[in-house]
Amino acid sequence: METETKPQLHWSQISMYSRCPEQFRRRYLEGEIIPPGTALITGSSVHKSAEKDLGHKIETGELATSEDVQAVARDYVAGHFTAGDYLLQPDEKSLGKDRVRDGTIDLAVNLATLHHAEIAPAVKPVAVERKWVLELNNFPVNLGGTIDCDEGDVIYDWKTAAKSPAVGAEHQSGQATIYSFAKRVLDGIEPTFRFGYLVKLKTPKAVIRETTRTPDDFNALLRVLERVSDAIEKGVFPYAAGQDPRPWICGQKYCGYYHTCAGVNCRTVFGVGKEQSK
Repeated sequence: METETKPQLHWSQISMYSRCPEQFRRRYLEGEIIPPGTALITGSSVHKSAEKDLGHKIETGELATSEDVQAVARDYVAGHFTAGDYLLQPDEKSLGKDRVRDGTIDLAVNLATLHHAEIAPAVKPVAVERKWVLELNNFPVNLGGTIDCDEGDVIYDWKTAAKSPAVGAEHQSGQATIYSFAKRVLDGIEPTFRFGYLVKLKTPKAVIRETTRTPDDFNALLRVLERVSDAIEKGVFPYAAGQDPRPWICGQKYCGYYHTCAGVNCRTVFGVGKEQSK
């Protein structure tokens, strides 16, 4: 069956290719997986706790207990540090592993509690972690993804963020477009896409943003997919470092491949710039 044999592209992959094709190549084609940083671990821990909370609501009609939600977030973070599956930034290394771990656990638990108290009560889940695949004729790839929470006529996605999202950012979200497209094709529903942001301030806060999409948005998505899939198939992987100015993604804080990227450090491949011995 074609859906099973054709490769899938998810929005995270399309987004990564758009930011830095070389990063995409190393991650998805070469299989070079970099351990997650603490921000990503925090986000994933909250994702797991919200999944537990809303899954319990589907099964019983009630949310899980606050203690259970907090335990999921805490155990997820602790598990990464116990397994050594984490990457510390230079400023975090100076603090030490234990202090960073404890701070990450505290933040994850606070954000999970915030979601449980301020967002989850209003969510009416039909399914959580709903996986989907769309077969695309005349494309070398299919589209795939996982909906965090399907409410029927609403797609709900939760995120953690260092600061409140810019006003109107939700209307420019490629993720909202691709997931709304999937919902339209699979269920015949034109959904509202709702973001639930958990903002990591000194006192964390929840921010809800909503958006919708039109057929014009879906046509633009397919044009983007056509270009991206064609470039991948042809082996076109330019460096983000080739842009001027260099984009934010091309820095050691945001890219685990930074120090070994030939597009950043010419010494990696050519030895250019090394001091000559006298």
